[in-house]
Amino acid sequence: MKKKFLALALAFCCTLGLSACGGTGSGSGASQAASGSGASSAVKYPSGNTLNLIIPVKAGGNMDILGRTAAKYLGDAMGVNVVVSNIAGNGGVVAATQYLGEKANTNTVIFLPANIFTVSPLYSKVKYSLDDFAPIAAYNSEKNGVFAMSGGLIKSFDDLKKWAPDKTLLFGSGGQGVANYLMQASLYHDLGLKAKTVPHNSASEGLVNVIAHTTNLTLSSLNLAEQYVKKGSLIPLFTYEKEDYTYANGTVVPSLYKLTGKDYDIPSLQFFAVRAGTDQKIVDYLHEKFQEAFSNPDFKKEFIKDGGDADKLKELSAMSGSDVKSMIDTNAKVAKSLYEKSAS
Repeated sequence: MKKKFLALALAFCCTLGLSACGGTGSGSGASQAASGSGASSAVKYPSGNTLNLIIPVKAGGNMDILGRTAAKYLGDAMGVNVVVSNIAGNGGVVAATQYLGEKANTNTVIFLPANIFTVSPLYSKVKYSLDDFAPIAAYNSEKNGVFAMSGGLIKSFDDLKKWAPDKTLLFGSGGQGVANYLMQASLYHDLGLKAKTVPHNSASEGLVNVIAHTTNLTLSSLNLAEQYVKKGSLIPLFTYEKEDYTYANGTVVPSLYKLTGKDYDIPSLQFFAVRAGTDQKIVDYLHEKFQEAFSNPDFKKEFIKDGGDADKLKELSAMSGSDVKSMIDTNAKVAKSLYEKSAS
């Protein structure tokens, strides 16, 4: 009897020991890692094994690539399948409008560009507002510049200012209602230039159009254009940053603000969101999981390869939903000012 009692006691102690040490296999430690930490550990989201992600541009562009990279690592962090759908049209307006059909706590997340709240409403009436969305995580913000073809007529900002007033300057953009249109159109208006935009589906396509002589200029992120600058295919005329920018190869990109004394920048921002009214615990859980995905070393390598700024991402991803909304409201005021000046 004594032996039996000792054996049972020993087994009980061993069980406690394994639990305390977080033993291997499907023990409690593995379950907690899979479901998250803190308050989010009790969240059951999505309702099934699939999370849907809407990307509001055509497949293959820079925003699409960055969105799919995030989706891949978000799925790993959440332990679910993330299914991506592209709903393109009017720089994101079509996708945002369609998303209004989703209800709070939906299993569908949307990836949005801030310009559909800052610039698009200036050119056409939209059915949505920022209040229809609950931002989860800010993801991408780019340093932008304008580029010309190497060997072309425009080799510097001074050349741009001297462009013949009776000759039409063709510039690439996403079209009216998009920030990269307004940021250029307002400048060319102030310079007294006759300018017309040639719409493209992505910034990458815009750069290729300049190289192919389809357009004279285009706006792009400095990171995305770097490969063409290194090859000597494109010349950076200026950056919208307050200070000059220097590429790794030593090429200096002058600041438009320093050249003109005026600020034409509408800071870019891309962020993930769900429908307004979604339970805060779900919003917090998704925010946590996005941060987990963004901290993955493999994600960081891929993100940088895709043209992302890892240092900027760390700053952006820590922003709260109210911070994102505040940033967008500020950018909307800047956009309205540029629009009113260029329209006068």
